[in-house]
Amino acid sequence: MNRTLAKTMAVVPSCSSLDCVARQGWSRRAVIAALACALSCIVPALTHAQQVIRISTIPILPTVPVKYGIEKQWFKNQGLNVELAMTAGARVAMQAVMTGDIQLAFGSFDAAVALKSKGADIVIVSGNNRARMLPPDGGAVVVRADSGIKRLRDLAGKTILVNSLYNVNWIYTREAILKDRGSLASVKFREMEFPHMLSALSAQQADAASTTEPFTSLSKNGGFQIISYIYVDVQPGLNVAGWTARGDWVRNNRDAVLRFKSVLQKLFEHLRQHPDELRQAILRHTQLTEKTLYEMAIDEFATEISIADLQKQIDLALKHGAIDASVDARALVFRD
Repeated sequence: MNRTLAKTMAVVPSCSSLDCVARQGWSRRAVIAALACALSCIVPALTHAQQVIRISTIPILPTVPVKYGIEKQWFKNQGLNVELAMTAGARVAMQAVMTGDIQLAFGSFDAAVALKSKGADIVIVSGNNRARMLPPDGGAVVVRADSGIKRLRDLAGKTILVNSLYNVNWIYTREAILKDRGSLASVKFREMEFPHMLSALSAQQADAASTTEPFTSLSKNGGFQIISYIYVDVQPGLNVAGWTARGDWVRNNRDAVLRFKSVLQKLFEHLRQHPDELRQAILRHTQLTEKTLYEMAIDEFATEISIADLQKQIDLALKHGAIDASVDARALVFRD
């Protein structure tokens, strides 16, 4: 029995009639109100049996709202028992989606686009976070402060860390270098998970890292320098990441998908209206200090996906060889 229901039933007198209730000092109106409250707790539980949904996560700031929602039982209150599965990135998560090990993959949309371009039945069910329109932003290229590298065009002959080859960071880092009139001919890209990038830079195992929050902000106090906010430089307001599933699972679980997306929308709105709660959740789930947190730029959280924005991502993926064939963005996005 949930807490609200237990508290309500505890104060309602044990009587078989409203006359008995009246003798104990309760008005009929008060009893009816209390019983209505109890029923409001019971009905959702009866309407939505708990459905287990395994979702992927990575230790970056954009996953904090979902973790907050799980902590506060926002999903459970809508009949969704959401379980977290740690993955190395969107492409690994999408492999787990295809095998059925998880139902919803969090990450950039490049993995879904790549699978769709090969004919896979993939659906983007919701957005999650967008880049900012102006710097500072979470997506950045970071170098050692003493490296002598001042801008992207200086990365010729250098090694850049990305969390996954052919993903959104890889694509937009490459495109940002071209926009700075740099050459990609001698640039090397190396895969590494986000949490290890800054220490690898310090140990001179690479020359630059394409990062996201909280690691972009952590770099500001660690002897590093940001030379580009890649998403803002290439495509301000980019739909950076969201939630993707297998098409057959979405069709067979449409109600659960709608509930999941509805909870996300309410979560994002709640955290926009209560920024202190968001900051406290970020402190619980990241390595950020309170001082750094108050200095950082947090992505805009949103479930909406711009078709034009996604199509531009697809076009850039094709341009840089991340996919071999184009995809119609409209065929990828779930419609409520």
